Amino acid sequence: MLVQQQEPRFLESRHTEPARDAISRAGVGMGLKLKGEGLLEVTEIVPYGPVHQCGKIKLGDILRRVDGREVGKTLNSAKELLLGDAGTWVALTFLRQETMFGLEAIRVEKDFTVSVLRAHAPYGPPKNLAPSTNDYLSLPSADADSRCRDPAAQTHEDSLWNQLMDERAASQQFASKLQSLQQAYHILQEDCGLLLRGLEDARTEAKMASEQRDEMEQQRDELKAEARDLRGALDQ
Repeated sequence: MLVQQQEPRFLESRHTEPARDAISRAGVGMGLKLKGEGLLEVTEIVPYGPVHQCGKIKLGDILRRVDGREVGKTLNSAKELLLGDAGTWVALTFLRQETMFGLEAIRVEKDFTVSVLRAHAPYGPPKNLAPSTNDYLSLPSADADSRCRDPAAQTHEDSLWNQLMDERAASQQFASKLQSLQQAYHILQEDCGLLLRGLEDARTEAKMASEQRDEMEQQRDELKAEARDLRGALDQ
């Protein structure tokens, strides 16, 4: 069933004093139009808005999913998914038709996904753009990398970050175990020192006992000699 086409509709306020719900909910700065078969086509890109600064979305792209969820076939359903807190990332999946080899008769469709930062309207030019510049469609802004990212690349970045955090945690655990081993080593050194001192004392005592034994044996020999002399004298 064909759906009646509508005029482009922006999914956030473009005025200086936004509506009450737009104060707490920010958008991405693009106008959508409902086409036949319930397709949501990008028909306008707000100058300096998140979509514009991203630089990867074109007029005529078809919005299909927001954060992996189908947008449905109404503007209101798309609005509920697109609006959110300012400064939060939202992943947008589009369908784009492109010609092959420059031939209009050969057209292919492809899906692509980008993530942009939600922001409140009205939007201003990037800091590096002179106020008198009117050719806003010829940006991109030098700030584009911080306002637009490839979810696949971000997933890889998150994976690397998680790996780094895991390695950091493992390093901290290793450092903790090493510290415990060092403490145990110091305790063992102290115990070994006590054992060595005890062994030295035992050696000293053994030496003294040996010397006393030698003296006693010498005294015994002397007493035996005196006894023999005394027996010889009595025999005479």
